[in-house]
Amino acid sequence: MKPPLSIEGYTDQLSVSPGSTLTFHVSSDAPTYSVEISRVGSARQVVWSRNSLTGNKYPVPADASTHGCRWPPGFELTVPHDWPSGYYSAILRAEHDGVQTAGEIAFIIRSEHPGRAARILLQLTTNTDCAYNSWGGYTLYSGPTGPARRISFDRPFAGFAADGEYLFQISGQAQEALNQRIVSDQLRAEFNRQGAIDLSPHTFVKVDQPSRRWYVLVPGTTYTAKLDGEHINIYNGFSAWQSGWKNWEYPFVRWAEKAGYQIDYAANTDLEFNPEILEPYRLVLSVGHDEYWSSPMRDHLENYIAGGGNVAFFSGNCLFWQVRSEDNGRALTCWKDHQQDPFFDGGDHRLLTTNWCHHLIDRPENHLTGVSFAYGGYYGFFDKYQDGDGAYTIHRPDHWVFSGTGLQQGDRLGSHDQLVNYECDGCQFNWHDGLPVPTYGDGTPETFEILATAPAELSHADDSVRLVSEALHGQGTQQGQQQPGAAVMGLYEQGGTVLTTGCTEWAKGLRGGDPVVEQITRNILDRLSV
Repeated sequence: MKPPLSIEGYTDQLSVSPGSTLTFHVSSDAPTYSVEISRVGSARQVVWSRNSLTGNKYPVPADASTHGCRWPPGFELTVPHDWPSGYYSAILRAEHDGVQTAGEIAFIIRSEHPGRAARILLQLTTNTDCAYNSWGGYTLYSGPTGPARRISFDRPFAGFAADGEYLFQISGQAQEALNQRIVSDQLRAEFNRQGAIDLSPHTFVKVDQPSRRWYVLVPGTTYTAKLDGEHINIYNGFSAWQSGWKNWEYPFVRWAEKAGYQIDYAANTDLEFNPEILEPYRLVLSVGHDEYWSSPMRDHLENYIAGGGNVAFFSGNCLFWQVRSEDNGRALTCWKDHQQDPFFDGGDHRLLTTNWCHHLIDRPENHLTGVSFAYGGYYGFFDKYQDGDGAYTIHRPDHWVFSGTGLQQGDRLGSHDQLVNYECDGCQFNWHDGLPVPTYGDGTPETFEILATAPAELSHADDSVRLVSEALHGQGTQQGQQQPGAAVMGLYEQGGTVLTTGCTEWAKGLRGGDPVVEQITRNILDRLSV
């Protein structure tokens, strides 16, 4: 049997401008390898390639997840001045003794002249990708000895593999229960016997392709189950399931660029370390799952809004956790339990790496986005609304956001693609004359207007009910968080305009070609980018 062949790597920077030098750190047990770099947008365009680069295999440090791989440089690239801003994918290929393998590294190129060709800036959710990256064994959710409290960008990304890392096989007889979204006793026994994994009582199944591919979701991790002949292969699919680019940003970008929109790109960390990038743009976008933000990121974006800049959050679970950047932006710290954070006993409580809605931080995310996961929750996930249609109810159809859609009050939006799903953000509101009106008691700006809603709810499965209750009201509180919550689509004006869809899944409607979702997206981009 021939030994397995591998190739993987990372870059020394998440984003660069043309003219800058980018270093690629590559590890492979093949003697040589090739690289092909493409810009990925409305199409995949190859811009650079090299062959016969020397391969070297490097050890993986025990602390690679938290402090990086520390591999030596493999090759360098000075970014040409004619490369446009965008998301770039470097495909690594190697072959040895008849065995082939491939890997991928992604990076972002910022505009050399911000705001000149594009009035829209998409900041990609790179912090959240890092939080869910299981390469090296640890994420901010799980690991051999428990969740990490620090994570590094200096390591490969586990989310590029479509299925994830192969773990073991189970009997193909489990597919009948999987197709019915049932966590059967047989499935539990197979996971325990083959992988020494005890599936949580809160485990549930999502069907990706009937009789072909499923997701087995457990609090803190995700397993991909894929039929292979008479067996089902089980993979660690956590990072792939949460890949911001693959699941949300790419479908949005592909639609937007095909529709003729000029968009420039940046990383989350550019809002902290290169804040001057914001000023030339009229509109900043967040798409998908934008969960982890530092205080400087917020400071700079809120200053941008106060100066008249606009922001659209086509995203959910936004700013749920505060992080602190370390190593000049190459690592993130997030203790989550505020009492374990060293800043609890000897630092600024406003910088505690816990929930932004925590009473000690006193800076709920509502101040920026208008909404919060604390007042939203899950839809179609864990035990919440698994059989719902995934649609918003329209409340104010005469608003400019809905121009040209023909929507009426009470209409349902997005059921075809389950536009409301996974994680949702909302705000406290009451009903007046049949319309939802914010209470403004949760930090939501006083000009916030609710346009559409869908039900959502926190869950005991991931302990989010207790977590949010204690964050808002204090440790050991008996005051439960008001449930159910809601996914809230709305907007406010406070210098510039800030709009939120209140859910992670807006891009699904664009990927599915929903003409109403497309029209609403055009309305937002057209109005807020001028």
